[in-house]
Amino acid sequence: MRFLWMLLPLLACNTPSFEFSGVPAQRVIVGKSVFDVRMVGDRAEAIRINREWAPSLNYTAARFARAFEAASGCKLRPYSMQGDQVVMQARLKCDIPRRSNPLPQRRSLDCSIFETTPGVMICDEIYPVAVPGG
Repeated sequence: MRFLWMLLPLLACNTPSFEFSGVPAQRVIVGKSVFDVRMVGDRAEAIRINREWAPSLNYTAARFARAFEAASGCKLRPYSMQGDQVVMQARLKCDIPRRSNPLPQRRSLDCSIFETTPGVMICDEIYPVAVPGG
């Protein structure tokens, strides 16, 4: 019985919230971060599935934003991201009707200047990955 309680936390790893359960994930790699992104209507949820040692929220939030935009082909609504370094939800702003979970067909490079650290710019390579069974 004690062994079952030790395994229980592992069952929740990479599990979407109720609103996004049953929705196929799109895997997006932004720099060294790997995300599973799910979309329902104008809402999206991303789960960072790789290990990173104590990433800051400012740093991971920028990568989450890139993952949302790469997976959906839409921009994020301002100030709509909510979450932490592992799971983030956001609202999408699409000017045209988006297809069901489009992904970019090629790699791209995205650079951001961080206001928290003046003079620092970080560029990340973004590319989609096929998720088996998703």
